[in-house]
Parts: sequence; C-alpha cells; structure tokens
Amino acid sequence: MHIFAWPGETPASNWLEFFNPPCVAAIGGLRAKVQSARLFASGKPVAFEQTDWYVRFTGLPREAPDSPITVLAIECDREPAIESSDVRKLKREGVGT
Repeated sequence: MHIFAWPGETPASNWLEFFNPPCVAAIGGLRAKVQSARLFASGKPVAFEQTDWYVRFTGLPREAPDSPITVLAIECDREPAIESSDVRKLKREGVGT
C-alpha cells in the first residue's frame, strides 16, 4: 500500500501542540484477510484490525518514515482484491441525516 498523504500530518496537529490524534490508515472493501503488515523500508511491524468492511492500520508514527511515499508491505491469505460495492451499501449511523 502506497501512502502519499501521510495521515499523521494534519493542519490541526501542526498548529495545536496538544492535539495528537492517532495515526491510522485504512482500506475499505478488502476481501483478503490480512495476515501481517510492516513498514517496507524499516521492516517494523504495523498493528492492524480487520472487519468484513475494512482494515485499519494503527499505531503508525506521526511523521512519515519515508519521503516522498511511504509503503506498507501487507501480507494477505490470498491475492488482494477490493470490492467497494458492498461497502457503499453499509448503513453508517449519522451520515447523510
């Protein structure tokens, strides 16, 4: 997974010293089960949680470890495929109301 806009670099976190949101990257609709994830350059493991709808990579460093693009090496139980049509049908509470 290539990450161009690193999730830890937000305007609010740059302006407000006390605002330190968790740094998370996500993929919606991934059908393969993730078995492991790591930062490609360093090999450091990346924690993740997966549901039927998405996989979230958590505990990422606040600053991008590589420039200009950071790569997450993701190992899956089969060839990865994205199926976004089911995700679009998912009822999201409070969205669009």
